[in-house]
Amino acid sequence: MALVASLAGCSSDPTPPGGDAATSDVPGVDVPGVDVPGVDVPGVDVPGVDVPGVDVPVVLMDAPGSDTPAVDVPAVDTATADSADVLMGPVGEVLARDQMIPFGIALDATHVYWTNQGDGTVHRMLKDGSAPELLATGGALAVAVRGGFVYWTGNSNILSRKPVAGGTPQMLGQLMPTAVQYSTFLSLTSQYAVWGGGTQIGYVALDGTGQRRLAPLPCNGCGANGLTADETHIYWVSRVGVQRGAFLATTVPQQLAPNGGFGIVLDADTAYWGSADLIRRVPRGGGTASTLAGSDGYSEFLALDATHVYWSEGGRSALVRRAPLAGGAAVVAAVATVGRPSRIALDATHVYWADPVGGTIARAPKSP
Repeated sequence: MALVASLAGCSSDPTPPGGDAATSDVPGVDVPGVDVPGVDVPGVDVPGVDVPGVDVPVVLMDAPGSDTPAVDVPAVDTATADSADVLMGPVGEVLARDQMIPFGIALDATHVYWTNQGDGTVHRMLKDGSAPELLATGGALAVAVRGGFVYWTGNSNILSRKPVAGGTPQMLGQLMPTAVQYSTFLSLTSQYAVWGGGTQIGYVALDGTGQRRLAPLPCNGCGANGLTADETHIYWVSRVGVQRGAFLATTVPQQLAPNGGFGIVLDADTAYWGSADLIRRVPRGGGTASTLAGSDGYSEFLALDATHVYWSEGGRSALVRRAPLAGGAAVVAAVATVGRPSRIALDATHVYWADPVGGTIARAPKSP
């Protein structure tokens, strides 16, 4: 029998894709008459970024599995960095255009992979900008790549994989049906694939055997707004804080920090996450949480290299920011000239992002 985590009492579940956004109860989404910070579109009273000369109809959509609104403006460049932004950091290079609400993004040594929320597809292309290649269809949202396979999850809470060299997709597992029928986060270790969002987190061996669950954690608002894993534990952030649960354990997961937020990444000793306009951190085994850096804007999706933590504002601005792990001021790491970065990924030389506003996949060189 397939077992899953049931994080009871959660209140962070958005309207499923294709649902009635006007009836969703997602903080920060204006549907209609509620403010979406950072976007100025006709017919919606939103304080923030004004895009002069752009007069296009815009459909506001929920970004499933988090409290983050995604804005669908098909084939329209509604957000362009102004001259002041361009002077602040490296300018982005568009790799792929005309995508249907890019959502997840992942990298291997040669390719960038992404999913499109609009049609549930998985794609990849060479990092040098070759033509995109369709890999799979079927409600894909989150994506990850490891060991010659690309993994994805999304609608119907199904986890699948396919050899990157080609072959038949393989279903690895499925979370129990709930009111929220999609998973928006995915993390891979050397042994397990971990996936979930909303009220559930499950994991399974990479070959699809032995699907298991985390022990339930009753709380109000504990649905995952970010998820990652190391070789021994699963870590996630929610409205109410940062938790971790051990693989194969039956005990209640451990609360690491009370400050909730979005996005979570790990280095050897520390977990980092976004909390409003702050980047917070806490020892992975528990301890005192502290603030690493402040941000001039919202911090939502994070990525990490050996020296810096990077974050986007979840589609709220054209900027990606970074701060030194050793401490120091946050600076602009990249400026999107089209759209707005959402989920991000790093390699040795570039920061990459999925842009649900402009329908692009883009990258910018890292600063020294």
